[in-house]
Formats: sequence, C-alpha cells, structure tokens
Amino acid sequence: MQRILINCNVLTPMFITGVDGRTPELRPASLKGVLRFWWRAVQLEEETKELCQRESSLFGGATQETGRSKIFLQISSPSGLNTNPYPPLPHHTGRTGCKPCLDKDIYECKKNSKIPAIDLNQNFCILLKYIDLPEYFSTDQLISLCKLIAALSGLGKRSRRGFGSFTVTAIAGIPVSPFITIEDIYKWLQDLAPEKYKLDNDIIRLTAECWAKYPFIEEIQIGREYDSVDNLAKTIGMASHDWDSDYTGFNRRQDPNDRKQKLQRMASPIHVSIIKSQQGFRPVITSLHTEFPPGWKSNDPMSEEFKGAIL
Repeated sequence: MQRILINCNVLTPMFITGVDGRTPELRPASLKGVLRFWWRAVQLEEETKELCQRESSLFGGATQETGRSKIFLQISSPSGLNTNPYPPLPHHTGRTGCKPCLDKDIYECKKNSKIPAIDLNQNFCILLKYIDLPEYFSTDQLISLCKLIAALSGLGKRSRRGFGSFTVTAIAGIPVSPFITIEDIYKWLQDLAPEKYKLDNDIIRLTAECWAKYPFIEEIQIGREYDSVDNLAKTIGMASHDWDSDYTGFNRRQDPNDRKQKLQRMASPIHVSIIKSQQGFRPVITSLHTEFPPGWKSNDPMSEEFKGAIL
C-alpha cells in the first residue's frame, strides 16, 4: 500500500462536526466526499453510466462488483485543533439597524449568533493510502485532486461561501507555496481532465459545450485582494444576501398564490473559496453547471451580479 502525507493549514473557520453534530471535528468521511464530488465535477462525461462506474471503481460503491474504495484517508493534528465560536453569517451585525435584516423589514437582528468552529491557522495532516489505483488514475492525479479541492472548496457548513477553506503547506515533506494562481488551478485541471478546459484572460472555461446531466465546472475566476479574512467573508455574505438568486430560493408551487405549499430550495451552483495572496486573501469563484428538475428555472443574471460583487 502506497502512502502520501499532506500537511495543511486552516485559512477560514471550519464549521464541521463529529457524530454528535455539535463538537468540531475533522472527519475523513467528509474529506472523502469532497474529493469524490470534485473528481466528478472535472470529468465532463455525458455518459453518466460510464462515469458512475469509473467513480465507483476509484472511490468505492454499493455493489459487490465495484467493491471498496481504492483510496483511504486518515486525518490527524499533532498539536490538536483549537476551536472558537464564529458567526456563520458574518454580514449580520447582531444589532438594530443591521442592513440585511432591515432589507426584510426586521428591526432587531438575531442572525449573528456564533457556533463552535475549528479556528484559523490550525495545522492538520492528511494521510492518503491507496492500492491498485485504476489505470485511468495515477498518483500524480491524486495529488493534483487534493491541491484542487484546497483551492476550490472547503470543509463543513458554509463551504460554498468561503468557510472551511484550507491550504496545502507540504506534500511528502516537501514545502508547497501557499500562494495559488489561476495558472496553478489550470495545471491541476489539465492533470485531471486533459484538453477539457482552457485558460483565457485569467478565466478558466470549458473548451466545448457539454450536455452532461450533473454538476460540472463551467468557469473559474480569482477575485481581487482583500486585507483580511473577516472583510472577505463579510463581502461574500452580503453579496449572497443582495443577490439571492432563484438557485437558492426557487419555488415549485403550481399555484403561486397558494402560500401553504412549501418553498423549495437548491444549493447554489456558485462555490466561493478563499486562498492566500501575497498581501492578504482572494476569493476563488467556481461556477458549476446545474441540472434543474422539470418545472424549475434558473436566474443567471442574479448569479452574475453575485459574482461581480465579490470579484
């Protein structure tokens, strides 16, 4: 069995818990799910049956034919992980006159409550163990996938809005630069899905139209520099409030006048993570293709305004 040790550092508070749902804890199952999601998101396969077979042969599946995962994870922190309470909605002030609340005719803000999270600047290690990788997936691709999720994603709640971000600091004892560029992200995508993406004017886009019916990466941009994590997190939060699109507040009512029917919601297709820069922090904005159920509709202009408020 082969092993790779990856050292990481927490950039933004991680709202991730153990089995009790309250105590902050880094769990291998959560990281495994993130690896699986983003591996699928870069593949651009219109034949979903074939994609599912390849995914199961790599990460494991429920059937006897696919068997268990080829990749095993362990997470540790030699010095332990400190926790502190943080507000998952930092754009709310918790006081009267809070703009997001006033916009909804609410005078007293009650949405600034803090919950326990893994603190900033905590170090942890990921031990990757693997055996008999499929012929279409190499050790280098596994490393590129780990670097990619550190750039595009996060761990825990609110990870689509910048929380739970982390950076890779060393791989197999060799230091890694904490400053990620759009060229770095493009290189990792090329490792995982050759010739399927292009880099043009500092924006990563698909090379061709794709009709796959699952979330896949359509575009990646890196935004402007912010002087602190707090300022960037508040900007992301306020943008999500100001430009709350139909992706996250869509209504499937047959009769729009019937208020008794439940409002349906979809997860946002816009992922915002946070990376280090030379002078501060920058947002990485990843736009995913969304496959809507019958009867649903999207609101693309709102998503573009949301991204523009952060970029």
